[in-house]
Amino acid sequence: MSKLLLSSLLLALLVAINGDTVSRQAIAILTPSPNFSPNISGHIVFTETDDGLHVYGNLTGMPPGKYGLHVHEFGDVSTCYNSGAHFNPENTDHGGRNITVRHVGDLGNVVFVASEFEEVNGTDNETGNGTDNGTDNGTVNGTDNGTVNGTDNGWAIVNFTDHLIALRGENSILGRTLVLHEEEDDLGQGGNPASLITGNSGARVACGVIGIRYPSDPWITGSAATTSPSLLLFTVTTLATFFCFIK
Repeated sequence: MSKLLLSSLLLALLVAINGDTVSRQAIAILTPSPNFSPNISGHIVFTETDDGLHVYGNLTGMPPGKYGLHVHEFGDVSTCYNSGAHFNPENTDHGGRNITVRHVGDLGNVVFVASEFEEVNGTDNETGNGTDNGTDNGTVNGTDNGTVNGTDNGWAIVNFTDHLIALRGENSILGRTLVLHEEEDDLGQGGNPASLITGNSGARVACGVIGIRYPSDPWITGSAATTSPSLLLFTVTTLATFFCFIK
């Protein structure tokens, strides 16, 4: 009986050490910057899958065209510029979502169409191997004083899976900011210094903090996902020693 109990305890603790297996989901609700169209809105959901982080949602309020979409490093959206630069823990050059050298937060372009949703499943010409031509040591300066010209009745559906962003670990985007920009992202291929920092994506027209959507339990302190592995290992060793003495 003691051996069976010990085996069950060991199995449960080893599962805890390896982290929870529940698929996490986060969401960003985008709201417009003050000097841009008040019609810009939308939400993007991030869901863990076996293939990577699935990114899905819809946006509205921009003229038809392509617009850069990035995860920025901070979760301060008192203004969209307070969200800092692109999330770039590896200090690499800016690139496209499917280019080898890129920021973790580089998500390419969102395609808006005039009167109906257009599902974006392709790579948006984000191909190539890329080379690391330097470090992304620039800063994003400026004020949100631009305006979006033209009609603002465009719609877009965002739908892709990314293999770099995550909801846990060093590449976690949780608590950071999703930003929609005024211009098309040149994916680091613009041939000027700014291209390797921002993709020449222009002003920040809308943003939203990436927050927890589901589930609540595995994210909170003290859960299996956040318990110290060393503490769990100590517990396993102690239990094993205890049962050796009582058998």
